[in-house]
Amino acid sequence: MAGMSAPMPPAALTVLFLFYFLADTLWTAARVMRHGPVLHASAQPTGSSAGRSSRLVMDLSMFTMLLAG
Repeated sequence: MAGMSAPMPPAALTVLFLFYFLADTLWTAARVMRHGPVLHASAQPTGSSAGRSSRLVMDLSMFTMLLAG
C-alpha cells in the first residue's frame, strides 16, 4: 500500500531504545544533581532506588513488547 512504512527491524528498535534509555538516564542524573533526589508521593518508594528500578522494569518491558511486535 502506498504511504505505509515498512516495520522497523529489531536492530533499529534496539538502537532507539538504547538512545531513549541513555537520554532518560542523563536527564535523571542532571535533575538529581540540580535538585537532589526528588521522591514523588505517587511513587511510594520502599528504598532509595525503588522508583528508578521500577521505571527500568517498565522501560525493559516496553522494549520487549516492541521486539515481540
